[in-house]
Amino acid sequence: HAETSIVSMLNLVFYKGIPPAFLEGDGDQFLLSLVDYCARHLVFLGTPEGANIALRRQKSPLSAANLSTYLATRSRLDEVQDSVYDESYKTAVAAASLSRYLCENSSDLPASIVSRMMEVHDWPLLMVPLIEEPPWTRRRQVEQKVDDLTTKKIVWEKFNDNNEWSEVFPKDLLVLTKAEAQPWLALFH
Repeated sequence: HAETSIVSMLNLVFYKGIPPAFLEGDGDQFLLSLVDYCARHLVFLGTPEGANIALRRQKSPLSAANLSTYLATRSRLDEVQDSVYDESYKTAVAAASLSRYLCENSSDLPASIVSRMMEVHDWPLLMVPLIEEPPWTRRRQVEQKVDDLTTKKIVWEKFNDNNEWSEVFPKDLLVLTKAEAQPWLALFH
């Protein structure tokens, strides 16, 4: 939780541009570490669901019946691990936003930092999976019970600005959330 909060605070700091103190003296080392940190989280978000358990848990949650059983039988270690998976996902989403701010202000960054972003990590390529298979959009089946009849319905959900999944009607799927806009804005800049 602390890591997510720190990344969110950095997002607030970088909202108005990169502070001049980060561009002078030892600020290069901080920005270099920040670029590497953001790149790791972009890779995390771009990793296919099958190889990324934290992303799979977000995009394919347990059904209500299975969740109830799981919660009743999970150990304390499982509870901690669940929390780690959830927080790592939220931190990665916040780091994607921070990546966008770094791209937006790349003209102010030293050449070594921009070189690290473009040649070592290839940030434009890291953004592609976030656009093609967005980790902040999911489709799942939900059981509906009307009278004595149980039917299954497909529901689209998006990860909203409050770090929660909310249902989106199919007609509104092309409306971008803040998280969805970050890779597009990073590529634009």
